[in-house]
Amino acid sequence: MQLVDPKHGLKALVAQFGLAAVLLAILGFRAPPYPIIVIVQYFGCGSAASVIWTALMSVGVACFGASAHAVLRTIEIDNRAQ
Repeated sequence: MQLVDPKHGLKALVAQFGLAAVLLAILGFRAPPYPIIVIVQYFGCGSAASVIWTALMSVGVACFGASAHAVLRTIEIDNRAQ
């Protein structure tokens, strides 16, 4: 006996991945946190802290966005199969 449609879990996963991608995109526009600045200054390229921070956030956006897209495509393929 199945009480919940399996697609509810997939839809929740899409929402979580999408929210994470949006939040990381917003964080990418902010100034880098102080520990990142200190670490980058330790290696001698302190002016690159904002570029490194933005690059790290864009990698996170790409990963979460691709995961959300893959789950969404799975839902669409399942809908066409029925």
